Amino acid sequence: MAFKVLEMAIALAGQLRGPLEAVRRRDRSLEDQVRRAATSVALNLAESTGRDGADRVRFIRIAAGSLCECRAGLEIAKAWGFVEPRDLVSPLALASHIEAILYKLRR
Repeated sequence: MAFKVLEMAIALAGQLRGPLEAVRRRDRSLEDQVRRAATSVALNLAESTGRDGADRVRFIRIAAGSLCECRAGLEIAKAWGFVEPRDLVSPLALASHIEAILYKLRR
């Protein structure tokens, strides 16, 4: 069975394409940081699938930290008016869902 949360993280990256294009026009550094954080979520989850025990949990924790960074960057972009709040409803909801799953996986 596929690692569903990894699929969700990749879907999140896809949902961020449009909003991050809008952010990039106003703040390339913020766009880059959020894009890298979103990428890190998926890549660390992928790496965790090849690990066991505490090593696997370590990569899940790193993914969770990157997810927090991604969400904070999106909230900052919204606060600065770089992106319309309606364009972040779905990505932020998906991020919250992923965060809940990662919380359970860390335990």
